[in-house]
Amino acid sequence: MISKKYTITIIIIILFSTMFTNFVTASDIKSADISDFAFKQEIQVPIDTSIEQAKFQPIDIKVEFSKACYAKDEKDNSVRVGMEKSGDVTELESQIYDLEKIDDTHISSCGLVFLIPIESDGTEKYYVFYDSDQTDNPNYEKHVFLEDSHYFYEPISGQKIDFDYFGIKQEDNVIYAVVQKGELLGNPIALSVIKFKPGSKVV
Repeated sequence: MISKKYTITIIIIILFSTMFTNFVTASDIKSADISDFAFKQEIQVPIDTSIEQAKFQPIDIKVEFSKACYAKDEKDNSVRVGMEKSGDVTELESQIYDLEKIDDTHISSCGLVFLIPIESDGTEKYYVFYDSDQTDNPNYEKHVFLEDSHYFYEPISGQKIDFDYFGIKQEDNVIYAVVQKGELLGNPIALSVIKFKPGSKVV
């Protein structure tokens, strides 16, 4: 059975991918010297990137490293994703999770998430670049923020809106709230997505 936590994670990934279509392209990410990293492994993406529907699709895969990979945690690590096309390599924004530790500073595997860029046409290849030594941390500009919070409102005694939720904000605007569990005017509510009007600042 799929857990509630896993279901919420899937919902958030889908919402994030929808929002990223407004501003993420390969050219948005400053090119880094990832080609100088010691190790490089090709990533086999599970979709056909030659079709239009593949653009901005989230890729969530497990990577098994053939060499020890430097990674203290999800933020301090040497893992990078690169798209190679027409001989050029462009770094794509990515995130790692579920680190399988070898020691305090190295991992043997991890989960890896990134988005297929708008430049994809099926001719490109994707690689994970990494190193056994410490590297500079990626400096991705953060457009989207996730907050774990609680909402309570009781306009009439006994008729309350009371739930835990994940709020998804783009810049200063609230875009979505993913309700984890709670009560809506006397009725139970869970795993629901609330989309806000453009320009909304608070839930």
